[in-house]
Amino acid sequence: MQDYGTFFGLDPRTTVWFVAQIHLMFAGFVLGVPMFAVVVEVVGARLREPRYDRLARDFARLLSVAAATTAALGGLLVFVLLGLYPTFTTHLAGVFRSSFFLYGLVFFGEAFVLYFWFYSWDRLSSTEPRSPLMARGFWAATAAALLVGVGVFLFAGPDVRGLRDVGVAEGERVERWAEQLGPWLARAIEDGEEVAEYLVDPVDQLTGYEVSLVPDDDRASIRIHRNAELLVDAAARLAEEDVTVEVAPARLMEAAVVLAADLEAGAAVTAADASARHWKRLLAIGLVALLLSCLACAFTSAKTLHVWFGVLLNLLGLALLLIANSWITYTMSPTGVHGASGEFVGTTWQATANPLWNPLNLHRVLANMVLGGFVAAAYAAVRSLAAPTEQARERYDWMGYVGNFVGMAALLPLPFAGYYLGREIYGYSPVMGNDMMGGAFSWSFILQALLIGMLFLGANYYLWVGMQRIPGANRYRRYIPWNTAILVLCFAVWLTPHNLPLGADERALMAGESFHPVLKYFGLMSAKNAAVNLIIVSTFFSFLMYRRANRGAVRPFAEQGVGAKIVLLGTLATTLVGLAWYASVVRGMDPASINVGEGARWIFDGAMYALLAQAAVCVVATAMTLVDRGRTAQILVLVSTVALATVFLGAWGFVAMTDASGFLTSLAVCQTLIVLSCLLLVTVIDVLVFRGAKVIGRIRWGAIPRRASYALIWNCVAVVMLMGLMGYVRSGLRDDWHVYGVLRDTSEWAFTPTHAEMSVKVALISLIFIALVALVFWLGDLAHEDAPAEEG
Repeated sequence: MQDYGTFFGLDPRTTVWFVAQIHLMFAGFVLGVPMFAVVVEVVGARLREPRYDRLARDFARLLSVAAATTAALGGLLVFVLLGLYPTFTTHLAGVFRSSFFLYGLVFFGEAFVLYFWFYSWDRLSSTEPRSPLMARGFWAATAAALLVGVGVFLFAGPDVRGLRDVGVAEGERVERWAEQLGPWLARAIEDGEEVAEYLVDPVDQLTGYEVSLVPDDDRASIRIHRNAELLVDAAARLAEEDVTVEVAPARLMEAAVVLAADLEAGAAVTAADASARHWKRLLAIGLVALLLSCLACAFTSAKTLHVWFGVLLNLLGLALLLIANSWITYTMSPTGVHGASGEFVGTTWQATANPLWNPLNLHRVLANMVLGGFVAAAYAAVRSLAAPTEQARERYDWMGYVGNFVGMAALLPLPFAGYYLGREIYGYSPVMGNDMMGGAFSWSFILQALLIGMLFLGANYYLWVGMQRIPGANRYRRYIPWNTAILVLCFAVWLTPHNLPLGADERALMAGESFHPVLKYFGLMSAKNAAVNLIIVSTFFSFLMYRRANRGAVRPFAEQGVGAKIVLLGTLATTLVGLAWYASVVRGMDPASINVGEGARWIFDGAMYALLAQAAVCVVATAMTLVDRGRTAQILVLVSTVALATVFLGAWGFVAMTDASGFLTSLAVCQTLIVLSCLLLVTVIDVLVFRGAKVIGRIRWGAIPRRASYALIWNCVAVVMLMGLMGYVRSGLRDDWHVYGVLRDTSEWAFTPTHAEMSVKVALISLIFIALVALVFWLGDLAHEDAPAEEG
């Protein structure tokens, strides 16, 4: 029986929900802002532009108080979990005890580095070289250590087959193992052999690992040996009872099932241990490289050393994110748990490297950058609206633009990361996947589409309004109405649900159907995938217009130097490898593996040819760029991407739904790779083509309508609400499980809140977070009032 508590009459689930969500929002901001603050500082150091350094310091200033608030909320979350859900917290502590200690050490290190990085800004501002010879030596040693690490990672990794699938004693695989183990057990008993020794060969054959059956320090091996000994005892009892093997198949199969489950757990623990040792070696090499790079920076210049501490801050923040994500994803996709008994028999690393860990890591890194960028932009917008001087208005206008740019840059690939996470959730548990996309949470994704669509519209609107401060931007403004129409239409498709909650009268108007005869097609994933990809390409086009608004005649590409050609060809090689790799995956895909008939091979070929066509277009565009046709090459890639990823593959998705529905997830990957290849190649071409181009006029920072600042504030509100909504979905997918399939929530609060209740609570969480952020920024500004000298 589990213990539960209450918090001053409030139910524990809501209490944990509020504290955890607000903590995650602050943590996302604190981890996201240093990422682009360090990049801005590096740009300022390379260009020797003081304004970039001031901007990086402005971003860092936002962290000084927010970090302490995040730590306080984290401590409060621990106390709430201990007091309200002691059984669950005890289980989690038993699984992740070692990572808890590591988290504390990393958190302390991040706090120290954060404050040292911020308060040493003036002391470590000199760019004068110290000892170039020593610096070169340590940089060379750093490069050598990194090369060794890459070699170890690529060529000395362990065999981790089955690591993702371990921990479930039920299922077809264990039944298959049991069927194969049964005859071995029967033969061992008939021959009077030691069962433990007799099973060594089949264990190696079935698992692919050399799993020791001799007791040692490994708990899984001890379990295997103990169960093997129990089988020996069972064989002795059968002999004493004079019962032949043929008349006791049920008892033998029962023993085989138990042993198969333990062998599976033991095999995966062996794999997890080997994987953990491998990552420990890589971590040791990484720490050596980090120490060498610190020495290299120290001998280079004081400013380089300061940048190194900023990079270290981001690495420590990333480590905190990875550790915390392992706890969260374990509750959704637990590994290392013996399915028959529910006992955790694995290792901490095995529980960490669960199926959803890496997808959530990628998704949260991008989401943190989006949150940090838009919250920082909203702060700059508020300061710009209340700026007492023209210099302050210019300064905060530029800060708002940079924050919006960072938020947009991370927002463009974020839908792809979200799709990757959703696909892995469905792959781990079709039940959770169906609940997410077609069940209780399907309407949550309509709300998600509403918020993301408004976020894209707000970011685009800010760019369009911002073009008023750029001389020469009028020539591009004629494209804005067309781009707006595309965004609105795609937004409408993205919002359209497949099935509608209809009354009896409304249903009668559609001949008793729940689906609209035309609009139902827009509610399918094929239409939505096409729409979201077109939204991303359209937003990217808005950024290209803004970026080149004040650029005139460009330099011939031949004058860009060898470095530009190397970068361009390297980018082409990267896109070709990605497109060709997945084309080969599609080509080699077995239709039977996804329950598709061999006659549907032509559907696979259509997607493969689309990938190869995009690769050919990238080659042609690169060749055009080399002969000074870079702008035309960009148009070619953009048109090709829209034609292939949205028009052709969008329609191809409806064909696949009819004859090869299992191929839809792979088709979405094809669309993603085509769009990503476009974003990467077109960006590089744009940077290279317009490098050194004639400037028509200087951007008039501060000369922007006030409504642009309100757009930045809206983006902040939208992204906060979006983060709260997706937190509800991620947690709610577990239904009434603390740990999915392992530890059930037996309290009276073990239910999923309705969408109406969720909307009220997410809105309240968002309001509390924004109010706390405003308070934190106000407290931080008390110690950093702008002085005229600083503004100048």
